[in-house]
Amino acid sequence: WFTTNRGVSRYDGMTFTTFTTEDGLAYHIVHSIFQDREGRLWFGTENGLSVYDGQAWTTFTTVDGLNHDYIYSILQDRQGNLWFAHWLGGVSRYDGQVFQGLTQEDGLADNGVRDIFEDLEGNIWFATHGGLTLYRPAAPNPPRVVIDAVVADRRYEGVSELSISSSAGLMAFEFWGMSFKTRPDGMVYRYRLVG
Repeated sequence: WFTTNRGVSRYDGMTFTTFTTEDGLAYHIVHSIFQDREGRLWFGTENGLSVYDGQAWTTFTTVDGLNHDYIYSILQDRQGNLWFAHWLGGVSRYDGQVFQGLTQEDGLADNGVRDIFEDLEGNIWFATHGGLTLYRPAAPNPPRVVIDAVVADRRYEGVSELSISSSAGLMAFEFWGMSFKTRPDGMVYRYRLVG
């Protein structure tokens, strides 16, 4: 695979095949190519991130949670997280479900990140326009989440268990969490319905 200013080209040993925005690539100027452990190819462009599974293209942009659409470098760490270095947007980390960003507010030397490297201890190094930043991943320790209220046929507060009729047309949860390690606007919540 080769990056060009007109898309990406694949050489199969005999012929070249070029993929462009018409095929599903996010943008025609591509800065990085990375193959993940599942064999998918990730392409960092100046206008978003494209992933190719051998059959179809999927594109991610800031609308999907990236910090910035200009992607310079890609890394997959030993836990399987993908890291994307942005020209002016810090870095984005993708765990397969959500993107989470890191910027100067989180400790990066600069929001312009050129390259990412993981050392033998699992530390992540970011080469930025303003210097080098070392990130030591800690063991996951999600903050406690507090449910203030459940709103259905009426508002329920201060309950530890609740049974609501399936005829309720709407159900909403009011909740909050606190972390001293994450900016308030950087907190990401996940939820799921079981059953």
